[in-house]
Amino acid sequence: MRKSGPFVKVKKKVAVAFSGGVDSSVVASILKEMGFDVIALHYRRGLRIIKEYFPSYKTKYDKEIEYIKLLADKINIPLKIYDFSDIYYRKVFVPLIEGYRMGYTPNPDVLCNKFIKFGELIKQASTLDIDYFAIGHYARTGRKNPYFFWEKEGELGLYGAVDFSKDQVYFLGQIPKGVLKRVTFPLGILYKSEVRRLAQYFNLPSRFKEESQGICFLGDLQFRDFLKKIFGTKKGDIIDIETKQKVGEHEGIYLYTIGQRKGLGIGGVSKPYFVADLDYKNNVVYVARGRDSNFLYFNKIIAEDINLFTPFDKFAYIFGAVRYRQKYIPVRVSVDNKRLSVETLKDKFWAPAIGQYINIVGAQSPNPFSPCTRLDDINDILNLIFGGGKTAGVKRDYAKLENSELGKRHNCRVYQEIASAKIVNRVNSIER
Repeated sequence: MRKSGPFVKVKKKVAVAFSGGVDSSVVASILKEMGFDVIALHYRRGLRIIKEYFPSYKTKYDKEIEYIKLLADKINIPLKIYDFSDIYYRKVFVPLIEGYRMGYTPNPDVLCNKFIKFGELIKQASTLDIDYFAIGHYARTGRKNPYFFWEKEGELGLYGAVDFSKDQVYFLGQIPKGVLKRVTFPLGILYKSEVRRLAQYFNLPSRFKEESQGICFLGDLQFRDFLKKIFGTKKGDIIDIETKQKVGEHEGIYLYTIGQRKGLGIGGVSKPYFVADLDYKNNVVYVARGRDSNFLYFNKIIAEDINLFTPFDKFAYIFGAVRYRQKYIPVRVSVDNKRLSVETLKDKFWAPAIGQYINIVGAQSPNPFSPCTRLDDINDILNLIFGGGKTAGVKRDYAKLENSELGKRHNCRVYQEIASAKIVNRVNSIER
């Protein structure tokens, strides 16, 4: 093994995507501690949307910028702020609105990663003469070993994170493979709880900040309220897909997506209802009773806009998932006329929706999602990151890593990104 990697070469320059949350601020702090010349890059993406649709939100947005400036000062790193409002509007917001208008379920986070974070932001970072681009996503890059990302031999790949509950490979499936050679994900080897401990160790104000649960361009604004603002309301029937009986009314078909349970307003039933289908032409929401309803399971997916990272035949086992944090299940894949056909082998896909993305990963093991060792002590966490010693530094002996906690995690089973594609059709084996 090499005795040093890019993270220990003093004064290498790295740009950090800096949102102001706990993840990005911990990334910046780690790299600063390791001796990198760190510059924080923040981008404003919602100004045009706010101006046109949510003018009252501007005050809160301005306060967030002031907080980000204070956080960068705390870490003692320079900060550059870009305005990507126009490109975000064109590449993310417009496709999002048009998708819902046509009855699809688009994913703005996938588009944001593809066009903004790993597109325009990296483009701007490259003008700063950087060596690396770091971001607080939970994922890993590597060649022969996804833990030792400084390796020079072998094909570069995108791997799942140690913390499967936070793994964000699903959202990264559409980014250009070519950017991986300059990108690093420092949090990919950590659990979220360990990141929180590091935030405390570095005494970061962001350690008290809760994770945003809203849409990415308007912070904590509820997605349902956002759609109502855009489309208004239009009442229609909610119908049981099996009995064909009306069981309720909705305020707008665009407020629902396949698999949704909350917000239906149907009470007095032994099993909860889930959205099973959407009829935009007749403004009808079809629901199925119980999560185990056959109307929610599909055994074949057809997808397009394929983004291929690695050849399918490289892996002994291939798995697929159609939404974030969904269980990956064994699949068989084929490509025909630029379309991806994915068939399940045993389990079926639960509640896939047209417009969502299907993510395909591969492994050499039939069970590549086993958990790794979780660390509780801050010194163990520091030892994992810095290769030994209580205090972080720039002259660590990476030859000792295989005997450290990182070495123990090295034995965890791993899965590698193969491809991502947008769902255009789904097939259910039962008769409708």
